[in-house]
Amino acid sequence: AASSSGAGALKESRMRGGTPTTTSGTVAASGGTAVVIYEVHIRDVTSHTESGSAHRGLYLGLAEAGTTNSDGLATGLDHIRSMGITHIQLLPIMDYCFLDERDRSKYNWGYCPMNFFAPEGCYSSDPEDPMCRIS
Repeated sequence: AASSSGAGALKESRMRGGTPTTTSGTVAASGGTAVVIYEVHIRDVTSHTESGSAHRGLYLGLAEAGTTNSDGLATGLDHIRSMGITHIQLLPIMDYCFLDERDRSKYNWGYCPMNFFAPEGCYSSDPEDPMCRIS
């Protein structure tokens, strides 16, 4: 989020040696730190038949590494990383209304949230199992 001081805030959480660590600081709006943010939709990143993903359109699909298309080009997060993207912003992934989670043929960008902070079930590998969304 940008402030009137010309700097934004950045918080990054990582697993290091099995221990979660968090770093935070400020990033100058015109400074020397290269932060390239790319907005993605869980379903769109891997839904195409050429995505190379075994879990097309799902949370698991976004997390897959080493995916390629039929020409051998990187897809998914590997492709995004190869473009120099340093951070991704997910379009809404919270549970939203007007969609049967079991019917993946329907589409919704997620801008009609119903249960804030509850992951949308249609992107999980088993929409009937709520624990599958968070494990």
